[in-house]
Amino acid sequence: MSQKERLLQFLQHLGIGQNRFSKQAGISSGNIAHWRNGVIPPKSLEKIRMAFPELNVNWLLTGEGEMVKKKDSRPEKVEINTIFPVSDDFKQEVSRLQETLLIKDREIVELKQRIEELKDDKATLKHYIETLEDALQMLKEKTLPAHAIDAIAG
Repeated sequence: MSQKERLLQFLQHLGIGQNRFSKQAGISSGNIAHWRNGVIPPKSLEKIRMAFPELNVNWLLTGEGEMVKKKDSRPEKVEINTIFPVSDDFKQEVSRLQETLLIKDREIVELKQRIEELKDDKATLKHYIETLEDALQMLKEKTLPAHAIDAIAG
């Protein structure tokens, strides 16, 4: 099974389609269609990892292990090099900063999703405004059919 096929299996597990996935991950559906031999490029893989932290990336890449990380599993922590003496305070600060980074990463993903939603809203409103402008122009020219006026008003 290819990486792309495993990704599709993960989407099925989540109950989401490719369009929602591409918006959530910030990857265009055209980009996804061009993944050669079902191999996910590193840039796309990083976006997927950020958007779906519950996905076991090792499974996605190799098919080994579980598809979804265990709920109680914590993200991997960078081990502080023990060659140099490091105080407990320093270790705690590094741990705190790692947690802060994870939170900020999730916030970034949420903000990207909100931006996409706002772009969709913008496109809808733009279409609505264009329709109203066309109707207004037709009214000015007295070429708007009566049924169209009713449709706009209703």
